[in-house]
Amino acid sequence: LRWYQYQADEDWQKTIKEAAVSFTKDAAAKWFFIGGASGSGKSHICTAICRNLLKDKAVHYMMWEEESVELKGMVTDGESYFPRLNRLKEVDVLYIDDFFSGHKERNGEVAKPTHADVRLAREILNHRYVNDKITIVSSEWYSSEIFDIDAALGGRIVEKAGKYRLDITRTKEKNYRLKMGGIVI
Repeated sequence: LRWYQYQADEDWQKTIKEAAVSFTKDAAAKWFFIGGASGSGKSHICTAICRNLLKDKAVHYMMWEEESVELKGMVTDGESYFPRLNRLKEVDVLYIDDFFSGHKERNGEVAKPTHADVRLAREILNHRYVNDKITIVSSEWYSSEIFDIDAALGGRIVEKAGKYRLDITRTKEKNYRLKMGGIVI
């Protein structure tokens, strides 16, 4: 994906694109966080950032929902667990996509992350925080909601991302997928 492929017609989209381009040019920038509206281009813009960083850095893409389940399932198998966990901790650039995504409760509400999710996230992100590693996170959760789930984890994200922390309000108008046509019967 290239920058020109990110549709930036609205002011909020232009803000996202400008922040992403600036992040890749800012040698001091270490963390990028974008949360909120589904379908707003969060994964697209983070992938474009990673593509630009791939020129001289190793990048690992982590789909949170899949990889976190696998890691939690192997936590008692140290031979498998620690090498995989260490890769997430040590890679030059870690992109966590759909951070803390999960299932819906029976009442339709989005389920909060489990204690095991928070513990795993804290282990990965705290290491990257302490070692000043480039970390890119996209999530449907706002940064303030992550802070409410775990203040230490949310605080690290807010602090390290700084001006590269974007929370996109959840509205249907910001969901690009809903603008793609279709037939309503």
